[in-house]
Amino acid sequence: MNDTNFQRTFVAMAALLVLAAGIAAPAAAQLQNDVAAANTTQTTTETVATTEAAATTQGECEKPSSPPSLSQARLYASQKTINKSQPGKISGGFQVDPTATCPVVVHITMSVPSGMTIQGSSDLFSGGAGMVSGTFDVRPQGGIKDIRANVYSTNTGKRTVTADIQYWPKGHKDMAQEIDGMSFTFDVTQPVEATGDSGSNAESETTAVASGASSSLPVSQNMLIIGGLMFVLLVAVLAMTKMSPRDINIGVKK
Repeated sequence: MNDTNFQRTFVAMAALLVLAAGIAAPAAAQLQNDVAAANTTQTTTETVATTEAAATTQGECEKPSSPPSLSQARLYASQKTINKSQPGKISGGFQVDPTATCPVVVHITMSVPSGMTIQGSSDLFSGGAGMVSGTFDVRPQGGIKDIRANVYSTNTGKRTVTADIQYWPKGHKDMAQEIDGMSFTFDVTQPVEATGDSGSNAESETTAVASGASSSLPVSQNMLIIGGLMFVLLVAVLAMTKMSPRDINIGVKK
């Protein structure tokens, strides 16, 4: 290598080092931010899971000496006519006996005919033809626990829904009591399809998404751009080292 090529190579390598030093700090900062964000997401997910588990454990109580008692256990059809302007409605109210010391778990199971759909709030899960169930807690001194659900049907005529209720002290399902044989008949004058998923399903999907956050480090756009610039500069350096003085002086008058 002659002196001219050596000088060009030296200048190009010096420029490469300056550029590398200039972009190293932002790249390191970006990487550190990505690591911190990933660690924060993982820590938050673990904390939420631990808190929920602790809350479930605290909600349980010692096994009571007698079966649970509900001062109110009401489930009824508050809207029996179904048409395009309004769905049918099932409502209910549950209250634990004031003397109880333990929360009561209430589980409702409803059987629906073909073509009928029940969609509920966060207390009653949605379902299609066949079976719908929902579970919720009723706490002592907590007042009346209200539930609501909309009823849709693609088939007209008289349609009957049957329901069974089970309830037990939280953590002691072996003491479950039952209320069986409840039925609600709806008059479907016009076929009506369900409008969409219930609020409870949406809440479960968002949790699943939050809990399933990736633990891998994201590749930022800035880092990709930095890598591309370094590659272009490296190609330019290699090209310059292979050029002769005559190639550089093309077009210059002597």
